[in-house]
Amino acid sequence: MALLTGGASGTISLGILSGILTGTGAAFVASLLPIAVAVLQGLVE
Repeated sequence: MALLTGGASGTISLGILSGILTGTGAAFVASLLPIAVAVLQGLVE
């Protein structure tokens, strides 16, 4: 079980790293920006 969870988190972090390197990570962050802005605006109001 520990190997499975460790492998899963390792795979996710590797996917994020490779995604950033290939540019899809940048697109992912860009898609999250409007959500982050909306959350921040909700906190400010």
